[in-house]
Amino acid sequence: MSWDALIDRFAREAAVATMVRGLMSNILSAKQLNTLFRETAQRQYESEVLFSSVVELLGLVVTKAQPSLHAA
Repeated sequence: MSWDALIDRFAREAAVATMVRGLMSNILSAKQLNTLFRETAQRQYESEVLFSSVVELLGLVVTKAQPSLHAA
């Protein structure tokens, strides 16, 4: 199945979910998340793990794509 066919199928069956997923992937890009963190952090600091990586891992757990943070 081609990528376009897959997207079309999801858009027909779950239009809102497809739009939200596309919106979130554009709004919350890794670069933008890391920039937001750097601009607003007061006592926090960057470590070896970037803020965008933490958000991505937690997103997998919250959406139940992974059963736990350790599994993600």
